Amino acid sequence: MKMSRFRELLSALTASRGRQLALVSFLLFSYLLIGAAVFEALEANNEAAMIAEYRQLIAEFVNSSGMTEGQIKNFTESLTRLSSVASTVSGVENWSFAPSFFFALTVVTTIGYGQISPVTAGGQAFCCVFALIGIPIAGIVLVKIADILKGAFNNIRDGILKRLPKNPVFSKATAPLFIATFGVVIFLLIPAVIFQAIEDWTYGQSLYCAFITLSTIGFGDYVPGQATTSNRALYKVLTMVWIFVGLAFLTLLLEIMNDLLSMTADKASSAVDRLKNKVAGDDSEDEPVPMDAPKKTHLST
Repeated sequence: MKMSRFRELLSALTASRGRQLALVSFLLFSYLLIGAAVFEALEANNEAAMIAEYRQLIAEFVNSSGMTEGQIKNFTESLTRLSSVASTVSGVENWSFAPSFFFALTVVTTIGYGQISPVTAGGQAFCCVFALIGIPIAGIVLVKIADILKGAFNNIRDGILKRLPKNPVFSKATAPLFIATFGVVIFLLIPAVIFQAIEDWTYGQSLYCAFITLSTIGFGDYVPGQATTSNRALYKVLTMVWIFVGLAFLTLLLEIMNDLLSMTADKASSAVDRLKNKVAGDDSEDEPVPMDAPKKTHLST
């Protein structure tokens, strides 16, 4: 009886896609809850301190300027609204051709830093149409570049393995690990060093910016390629190349992870099927023989 119930439980867990979706959704929701709790623990106290500092500054400004708190609020809102043109006032335009090209790149790659955005009705409408057409095209290009990167990484890996003792298991296991490690060094660790030197960030901030960019999260708190240097145009071009090739690497990495997860899921499904068959076999062996069943006899010849 216990074996039959266990078999029914296994069938219920593996038969319904709806139940599988519910399980994955529950895991995702749980993961989001954990993330929210961690972010709150890390950021809430700092936010409270900044709010207190802001209120203190407002109070001091009210006392020194003679303006009312409402006037100061309107002033700060206007200042926030116009902050996107602050760099233009200081001599660096946001909507000349080069920054516009960089913005277009962040649109089709879905990074969306948010440090600048169109404010005219025409600009906003064009941005929607431009993204609708450009995002699929960029996706196709990224997949093609990812294929080239995969071939290049495999060639480098094969060249290294030729100098090592032959081990089929080791050779098969190195492909995902090698691509991931080599890609992280090339597209995250080394660019972070460059950003630290040029953007005047800490290495942690630079690494954070590199990851947030290539993962297309794009908060906009740190934006690469904005530093004013003697070779600013070249630096911006190289930054755009890094973004695009780095996104292709991320596409390749996601493909590898998907393959690994699919292989793991297939193995798990096979293991469950074997377990179900074993349980079914055990149940059939445990079934009692009816009393009126004819007895088997062994005839001797």
